[in-house]
Amino acid sequence: MRFVKTDDLKEGMRLAKPIYNRNGVMLYERNSRLTIQGINSIRNFELIGIYILEPAEPLPPMTEQDIEFERFQTMAIFSLKDDLKLVLEKNNSRDLYRLANLILEGYGFMHNKIQFVQNLRSRQDYVYKHTLNVAILCALMAGAMDLPQKEKLDVIMAGLLHDLGKLLLPRDLFLRTDELNEEETKTLVKCKEEAYNTMLLDYDLSSNARIIVAQFTKLEQGGDYSDSTTRGTKILCVAEVFDYMTAMKLDEEALSTIQAVRYLQKHREDFGVEVVEALMKAIQILTPGTCVELTNGEKGLVIEENLQDVMRPVILGFTTHTTYNLASPEVFREVQVRDVMKTMDNRYVMDRSLLDEYKGVLTAKRRSDVGK
Repeated sequence: MRFVKTDDLKEGMRLAKPIYNRNGVMLYERNSRLTIQGINSIRNFELIGIYILEPAEPLPPMTEQDIEFERFQTMAIFSLKDDLKLVLEKNNSRDLYRLANLILEGYGFMHNKIQFVQNLRSRQDYVYKHTLNVAILCALMAGAMDLPQKEKLDVIMAGLLHDLGKLLLPRDLFLRTDELNEEETKTLVKCKEEAYNTMLLDYDLSSNARIIVAQFTKLEQGGDYSDSTTRGTKILCVAEVFDYMTAMKLDEEALSTIQAVRYLQKHREDFGVEVVEALMKAIQILTPGTCVELTNGEKGLVIEENLQDVMRPVILGFTTHTTYNLASPEVFREVQVRDVMKTMDNRYVMDRSLLDEYKGVLTAKRRSDVGK
């Protein structure tokens, strides 16, 4: 699978991911071949490009939940752009609340972990896609923490509004990907203040959502956590960091989920132990079927998830066929997970039937060892 810019698309290329219109209707299925009409549609959607399968590459596995997640991301971006524009024009956030409620309904009451799949972003749509993903992560964590519905909606709204100031930046700064200098940083701070003052005029926006955005902005500018920092703010901070670290970008390689989780766990006292744990409960990290690299140099397959500590699953080594039960202190002292084996779209690709085959060859002795 490789990413191909829109200008380089050619008739006959096979789609690696489905394409939807702004209403969430599938226009082109995975594995379908591009036509001239399809390429023109992609250009009309202002997509910077799409994922294409190599000529002999089989179609990677994708669950219904994965497909629905990508469909919702595509559909919601169009709505988010219009809604944030209305907020900046000093209209109320009523339309944005409609999107927040859709996110709440879809991701605020999850009973199983979700495979959080990142999409490639351009400079033009980075803020929108980042904002949407942060709001979805906020919903997932708030749901895992079983917060009251009103509090869930407040933190989702804060997620949708927390980066609003960046949309006020001059175009040359908005498109920048490198570090801002002191003067440019002052411009960003001024834009964020202007955006926040606009929110204060919105009588539909709850006071709690405003507090979360205000506290987040203060922390973003170098402030410290305090006893007054709300759990909604901590949820937003974790969502912000996780999405920023794992987001697909044009100009640099994204960090893996494992790297992001390690960072959050290292600083869990600041972010909030309960909040970091909620993220672990909400998204798939080292679940069965994940291919990993171990610190002893071997590559392997996760065959059993560890619900108590997601970083210490049971792994079957590809080369030695050794079973590593990382929940065992003796094993964990010698071997840990270094990282996941990544594809271009930051997603592992493992056929579930192959996983069943690996699990089937485990001997009774190995199964006994796993249980120790």
